Amino acid sequence: MNTLHHPHKRRRRGSSMAEFGPALFVFLLIIAFPLINLLAFAMGYASLYFLTSQCAIDASNAPSFKEARAKMVAKAQQITGSGIGQFAKLVPQGGYQGSGTSLFITVTSLGSSTPTEYGPDTGYSGTVDDTNNIYEYTVKSTFNVGPFLNLGGVPGLGSIPIVGGPVLVNCSSHRAIEHTNSLN
Repeated sequence: MNTLHHPHKRRRRGSSMAEFGPALFVFLLIIAFPLINLLAFAMGYASLYFLTSQCAIDASNAPSFKEARAKMVAKAQQITGSGIGQFAKLVPQGGYQGSGTSLFITVTSLGSSTPTEYGPDTGYSGTVDDTNNIYEYTVKSTFNVGPFLNLGGVPGLGSIPIVGGPVLVNCSSHRAIEHTNSLN
């Protein structure tokens, strides 16, 4: 009788355990963490667009350009300091009073459909003509959107935007001016 074990009856122990650690490391570092940061960046971009849109809405309802500018700054600071802004790691870059936002006046002639932009953060010096022109406030914002999991210290990944550091993002939003009689 043969005392050797049949090869199919042998049990393998620990054969896949040796590769599990490195495979998990590669999966987390190369796939999972960057994917989480990419999803967080999408959330950050949506937050920045929300901030810009809300600033334009608040500015469009203001009775004067000076108040429109003040409302824009207040709304930008409010959203940047809120949970949405903190989660997205929004950091203003420039803008009026360091808010990351700037206010422009866009005048579109109905005859030519060519827009002319005035600003940033200065009033309109021309004569208001509601019959032949459309007047809009344009809010332009510039913010850094930070990564959710900053992998800047990992060699090879630190220089990749979204993964190893913040990304500079610009956004703009237009809204019709409600009170054109006090643009100057």
